[in-house]
Order: sequence, then C-alpha cells, then structure tokens
Amino acid sequence: MHRYLPALANQSAPRYTSYPTAAQFTPDVGAVQFDAALAAVAPGEAASLYIHIPYCHTVCWYCGCNTGALNRSDRLDAYLNALDAEITHISSRFAGTIGRVHFGGGTPNVLSPDQFSRLARRLREAFAICATAE
Repeated sequence: MHRYLPALANQSAPRYTSYPTAAQFTPDVGAVQFDAALAAVAPGEAASLYIHIPYCHTVCWYCGCNTGALNRSDRLDAYLNALDAEITHISSRFAGTIGRVHFGGGTPNVLSPDQFSRLARRLREAFAICATAE
C-alpha cells in the first residue's frame, strides 16, 4: 500500500530523461574535466551511450524535452555533422565498451532510414559496442 505524501508533491524532481540532472551542471566541469573522465574509463569497461536527437516533425504540447520542430532539413544535416565530430572526439578518448545505446531527445524517428543507418554504422565504427548491446 502506498501513502500519499503531500510534502513530496511540492518538491521538484528531475525528469527521467535528465541524467546527470541539470542541477548537477556547474561551470566547474568543462572540456578538461570531461576529457579526464573519458580517459579514466578502463579498457573494456562497459558504459552506456545516449544519442540526443533534438528535433521532431512537430512539437507536442506536453513535451518538456530539449527539442524543436524540424522545419528545415539543413538543420538536421548540420546537427548530424556536429554529432559526427562529437563521436570522433569522444571515441578517440574512450577505451571502454558500449553495453547500451539509447536514442532520445526529440523524436529520433525524425531521421530518415538512411540517416539512421549511417549514424548506427558510424557508432559501430567509432566504439567497441558489445554484441549483446541493448
């Protein structure tokens, strides 16, 4: 049996899609600390990979995600190019393996089948993704 706790209802909590939570972001963590964290992962250590696609065909009225309507295809192309550069940067500093890949953000199905296939292929080229990865 669950009890209703009104005091808890008045407290804000992070959304499940926010990890680390926005409250954990500080100016104390920058590129140097990020690179050090990547380098600290032991070879073969499993990690999860989250790919944020920040676009939807239309934005839902109830959505709280960091997303926007894809009203120009060149925006998605530019994002995918920047994402490719980020994949290159991270994979060059990360010696671990990937045990889970999650696509989220807006609506990852905003990608065409060809774009999604290219992105998946790029991830497999850049990272050691476990054969049993989720």
